[in-house]
Amino acid sequence: MLLSGCTWQSPRAVVQNYLAAIKQHRYEQCYAMLTDSDRQAYTLQQFLTAIPLTPSVTQTWFRPVLEDTSYDIGEPRGQGLHLIVPVKVITPDLPRFERTIDAIVGPDVDPAPVARRALANGEYPDLGYDDQVVLIKEHHRWRVKADFPALEDAARLRRSALQYYYRAQYGQAVQEYQQAIAALAKADSSGGLGKSFLYRREMKEIQEIAAGHGAPNPARMKVADVGMRVSTAQHPALFGKITNPWKVPIDNVRMKVTFFQGSGAARRAIFAEEHVAIATPIEFSDFTIKAIPLAPGETRNFGFELKAPAATEQDADPFVAVDQVAATPTELIPAKGSELHTRAPEASPAPRSGTGEKSD
Repeated sequence: MLLSGCTWQSPRAVVQNYLAAIKQHRYEQCYAMLTDSDRQAYTLQQFLTAIPLTPSVTQTWFRPVLEDTSYDIGEPRGQGLHLIVPVKVITPDLPRFERTIDAIVGPDVDPAPVARRALANGEYPDLGYDDQVVLIKEHHRWRVKADFPALEDAARLRRSALQYYYRAQYGQAVQEYQQAIAALAKADSSGGLGKSFLYRREMKEIQEIAAGHGAPNPARMKVADVGMRVSTAQHPALFGKITNPWKVPIDNVRMKVTFFQGSGAARRAIFAEEHVAIATPIEFSDFTIKAIPLAPGETRNFGFELKAPAATEQDADPFVAVDQVAATPTELIPAKGSELHTRAPEASPAPRSGTGEKSD
């Protein structure tokens, strides 16, 4: 059912009403403001899980984060039946916030209560970026265009990219991010510009890890107490300890297990496999994964199931070495007290066209 009083509203007023309804949790009103095609594509229940220009977090954190999110509406541009209304978004920098809280409470304490208090008290690092609302005139009214299929496709590619990241397959992760950003660039979606900024930010962090500029020498990482035993799933597995010998925190550690046969001059490698011992989240995990890098001097247990054929595991000797190490990206270093609730550098200006062009 259409909202009373919506007829003849100016484009800027429509966006103001849409964002006000978001902040006031009047989501049925937001849904009624969408285009016909958007409401045909998504039911109200589906819309509640993908509201454009809202935080992409679980229900647990949605309201607390939304309370600390502000919107600054710019002047509409365009002509005819299609307009773009720029929106500046200021919101908690969630990946860095999560790392900050995890660093404060440590690995054995539930971070959620501390995080809720921090959000309520404004004790978090901020992030600012450009977004936009796309307006289409239908039935003599300006409607918000979401383009849910395009947003959904981009989100799927981003999820795939993160899976590659956790397997330390950084090249494939970057490719998936590039496809996600390209999908958003082709879309005509409210909220797509902001997602493009956030996806680019994650991709940049992975590119920094993959480039390895100034990365520590993996051969220096200390590996100790390595032993083979059966995992809880009853599969052969290797366990041990690794120690960070550097003065910088480590986000990712990849290890290589090489199986050797023979001895002396006849000793040869017959099989090798790679495993990720540490992969610190670059995205906000809703505090479901401890986003705690390996601190300088810290020793941490590792363990992983082996993938070698059973005959290889029985007849050959495994040798474990650290194959790749990645320091914590600069933008993800936990915030200090003086950095909490401070404005981040502004994102680059919004594009001039209404096609969801990328923001940087």
